[in-house]
Amino acid sequence: MKKECIIKIVCEIKNNLNLPWIRGIYSIDRYSILLELYSKGLKTFLILSIKKNDPRFHLLFVPKVPKELNINTAFQNLLTGHIKGGQIRDITVNYPYLVLKIESTALYTLATDFNDLNIALLNEEGKIISSINSKMDNKKDYLSIFDKSIYSGHALQNKCGDFTLNKSLSLEFISKKTEEYKRVIIRSMKFELKKNQKLIEKLNKEKSEVDKKEFYKKCGELLKYNLKNIERGMSHIILKDFLGNEVEIQLNPEQSPVENMESFFKKYKKLTNKEEVLRRRICEIENRTDNLKNLILKLEKLEIQLFPKKIEEIVSEITKRLDLTDKKLENLIFSALIKKQSEPKKSKNKNKEPFLKLYSTTGKLMLVGRSASDNDLLIKKFARGNDLWFHAEEVEGSHVVLKYNRRDEDFTEKDIEDASLIAAYYSKLRKYGEGNIVYTRCKYLSKPKESKPGFVIYHNNKTVFVKIDEVRVRNILESSSLRRLE
Repeated sequence: MKKECIIKIVCEIKNNLNLPWIRGIYSIDRYSILLELYSKGLKTFLILSIKKNDPRFHLLFVPKVPKELNINTAFQNLLTGHIKGGQIRDITVNYPYLVLKIESTALYTLATDFNDLNIALLNEEGKIISSINSKMDNKKDYLSIFDKSIYSGHALQNKCGDFTLNKSLSLEFISKKTEEYKRVIIRSMKFELKKNQKLIEKLNKEKSEVDKKEFYKKCGELLKYNLKNIERGMSHIILKDFLGNEVEIQLNPEQSPVENMESFFKKYKKLTNKEEVLRRRICEIENRTDNLKNLILKLEKLEIQLFPKKIEEIVSEITKRLDLTDKKLENLIFSALIKKQSEPKKSKNKNKEPFLKLYSTTGKLMLVGRSASDNDLLIKKFARGNDLWFHAEEVEGSHVVLKYNRRDEDFTEKDIEDASLIAAYYSKLRKYGEGNIVYTRCKYLSKPKESKPGFVIYHNNKTVFVKIDEVRVRNILESSSLRRLE
């Protein structure tokens, strides 16, 4: 983004939004963060994006962002833990740096570098807690390099009008996202079109085989009237048809003359039945192919706003506008959009570990599963018998493994408190603020065959009641982040 554009955007925000509160944080893709802001009855969203071809910083004027559009990245989760509920106290620009000063449980700095395309969250001492970078995504522990000049930006006092530039950029962004959705749907339709065209080719080949049915009937008739001239063991015979033309007929030596005759009549009957089925099927696929071609042309020209809407609303809107009556195509659109949201671009780092590494107050390593399937992998490949396993009782959540080290003393009460707190924080107990955590040695875990991902049976366990202390969790996350990068 150009310097003048960013300055104008900041000027409009500071003159029209008075110290906005951060009510929510979303990731609509891996490199774009949305902050839900609220100030004196006005609700809006602030987008920070470091996408290589489309970096952005401006307000987004939409009523809401559906939860299903949030792809739930690690950086977004970390921001939520630190600055959600906080207040933006100031915004400064010292191009290429843009700095948001945020007051939450502590003072934080959310800094964006539009040259190197990275966003970092810094603590009160100026140490980087975590960052994302779209240029160096393959480096797992990359830290954004911000020099001290990020703090030397000047507060903008220029008088700006309303949100003219922000609204213009908001409309542009909504239009781009709509076109992105349309491309996803069209790509899916073109893929389906290609599949149908290949299917038609295959069916036409089968139809050419069906066209041989009259020949099989002819062979059967000729064998019927020449049974006395045929003997078992013959591999072929040449007979004259009713027009006097010679016809060579291949025979099965292991079958009797009558069995050979019946096999030709069976082939004829089978292909006769298949002919009608193929005719209907080819007609159906050809009609569907023509329909797909027309829908693709209509969708390319269709003026419609698809962002930010729920997937069900998008499908309903497109179905209505295109007069779509084919349920299969409706399901195709739905599946394409679901796949887009549920499968964000994979990281180039194929060796990503299936867990988050944290450290207890005493320095013990804690491994936190990222998903149900990752929980299985964590227990199966990375946990050892004397490690301690923690999980929220009777609710969904991450498996937490507190690693045992022979060289250290056994687990302290502090270690168990920290691991229990993390298990509660990364579970559905988080929304209640408290609950029971069960823990036991990993050697007392077992997984039944064909059980769902993440499910284990445990025994010899103990239970501890935990009240979630957000400040203590943040301290663990922050200290762990700094320790991993030492």
